[in-house]
Amino acid sequence: MSSDGVDVRPLREMTGSALFNEVFFDDVFIPDAYVVGEVDRGWEVTRTTLGSERVMRSQKTEAYANDGDLLRFTQGRELSAVARHQVGELIAESQAVDVMGARVVLQQLTGADTSTTSSAGKLLAMGISQKIAEFIVAELGVAGTVAVSGEPSDHAVEQLLAGRATTIYGGTTEVQLSVIGERMLGLPRDAEA
Repeated sequence: MSSDGVDVRPLREMTGSALFNEVFFDDVFIPDAYVVGEVDRGWEVTRTTLGSERVMRSQKTEAYANDGDLLRFTQGRELSAVARHQVGELIAESQAVDVMGARVVLQQLTGADTSTTSSAGKLLAMGISQKIAEFIVAELGVAGTVAVSGEPSDHAVEQLLAGRATTIYGGTTEVQLSVIGERMLGLPRDAEA
């Protein structure tokens, strides 16, 4: 990354952080010692790397809303019957995504191809995270739009905003749906432009 011709530019997110970068390569020379895998088989290395990233993205992290955040939010709070029902649905869906994520990790450890199941896992995990953040912010009402240090809204608003980026990095939602459609469901590839 420190080679001549490598230009790294941070991408500022709507949360204000810059967790990712765009990288430009201008006549960069890479010595043979740094080649990963076999020459002319780079796409296989890239697909494996992306699959591993998707497995990681389907796991719970503090940056994105999860069932633990939801349970902490609901403790000691008066919720309507509809809201309690929604909480139950969100917890059940989150637990199902966790089981699927554990299964993908076990498959990966045995050397199985996890490209399609990791795509499905990433898609579902990011979706449930967004639903949980949306629920918490909606339940907070007006307070959900104002971050007050130490209040539940502080973290919830940040998780709501950060969750939008997950539909882009690690492969966009559209890419995940194409992978699932083509490799899992056997649908034909999109026509070339």
